[in-house]
Amino acid sequence: MKQLLKALRGRRCLVFLDVEATQIHHEIIEIGAVKALLDEQGQIKKQFKGFKTYVKPKEKIGTFVSNLTGITESLIEKKGIRFAKAQEMLKRYVGTDYPTCLFVTYGPQDAQMFINSAEANLDSSIIMARDLAHRIFDFESFLNRFVPGKDGNPLSQGKALNLFEVEEIGQAHDALTDATNLLRLYQAFLKREDIVLREYLQMLSHYHKGPNPLRKTLEAIVNGETVDLARLKQFAKEDLA
Repeated sequence: MKQLLKALRGRRCLVFLDVEATQIHHEIIEIGAVKALLDEQGQIKKQFKGFKTYVKPKEKIGTFVSNLTGITESLIEKKGIRFAKAQEMLKRYVGTDYPTCLFVTYGPQDAQMFINSAEANLDSSIIMARDLAHRIFDFESFLNRFVPGKDGNPLSQGKALNLFEVEEIGQAHDALTDATNLLRLYQAFLKREDIVLREYLQMLSHYHKGPNPLRKTLEAIVNGETVDLARLKQFAKEDLA
């Protein structure tokens, strides 16, 4: 798909990324990532084993986040590492492709969470955090251009997987699981052009900014009706009446 290739800006390495964060200041407590290499058409030609680590924040996690993710203070105390170390581990995981890779997230919030964590941890690299944030491709926003949810709002990742008939694997709100499911959603978007086209046509048929005759014509076509020049003229006359 040309629009996707344009959005990828010629990148041949993607890192599907998800993070979980604290309740108040949104410091990262878990990072999950899956690296993939692309062919010229944007298809995944090689997928690497995933990366996951827990991160120690400066503030408390928060009850809501612990209930949602299963990540508790005791778990972080046992398995968490400093954010600065997590940055370096993620960089080592991506390897030599790190300077040129694009980080794919579902939503814009992950970028800000890296900056929040760097600002809260003075031993970490704010430059590295901002560089990563600058290289994030928000797949949720991209998908919403063609496959919007109700009232034009973006679909949740779970609903998007369901729409593309992809079974959601693992436990939601586990960073590595969510990153893996995002990769599978990306693959489905490229594979199921029929679903993308169907949803895109539905969106266009309900687009309220175009002239009424054209909107009615497209809506009739999407609904399986036969529309010719005479029908278009009829819509135009009705609009002028």
